Amino acid sequence: MAFVAAKCTQCGASIEVDDSKEAGICSHCGTAFITEKVINNYNITNNIVNNVTQNIETAVFKTGDDEDDYYQRVAAHAKTGNRYLIEKTAKEMQEKFPHKGITYLCKADSYISYDYHTNNRLDVAALKKEIEDYEQSERENRGDIFWYDGRDRVSGFRLDSAKEQLEQADKMMMPADKEKYAEYEADVRDKISTVEKYLNCIERSKAESVRRYEIRRKRKIKILAGIITAAVVAIAVTVVILVL
Repeated sequence: MAFVAAKCTQCGASIEVDDSKEAGICSHCGTAFITEKVINNYNITNNIVNNVTQNIETAVFKTGDDEDDYYQRVAAHAKTGNRYLIEKTAKEMQEKFPHKGITYLCKADSYISYDYHTNNRLDVAALKKEIEDYEQSERENRGDIFWYDGRDRVSGFRLDSAKEQLEQADKMMMPADKEKYAEYEADVRDKISTVEKYLNCIERSKAESVRRYEIRRKRKIKILAGIITAAVVAIAVTVVILVL
């Protein structure tokens, strides 16, 4: 038996699996997985991160030290999900360029690009798929509850901080910079919008969980009341028979 590195295909968490077994259960989200698939998922993700990191080393970290160079570093780190470097570079940028709108756009990106719950890079595509699946279940009146598992998923994202920084960027960004960084801004807005929708789905799922619990509780109370009523009637009948 040997444990090897893998990555859950459902929640994206890094896990270790027994490669002698065909399947297992993710310790983070409780989802069943095929061992070969989660190992391959880890290898593919790891290769992507390594390739992006190499691109950063060869193309981003150059001698330039203006706001555009810092922007490129933050954007590159956001792709790898390196929490320390994202936050460190964004902080340095704010210290050097506090009056530049791009600084606050980069700070927004640094806040929203890391999932503190899974300790991984924010996977926008995966979140969009979960949102799509949940909304489909709502349309079909299935009301699947696959998010609310007792953990506070909301704390995994710094959504409010990202929105505040984006608002500040809107106020300070010059028209020329708005055009220059339009694609980057659209990407940051898409991340924020996706996370916001995701968290909204979690809240709806939690509300549905509470609603179902209340239905079950009322049903149990009704059944118990029926049992008690039947018992009282039975006792009363017995007493009457004994008296007669």
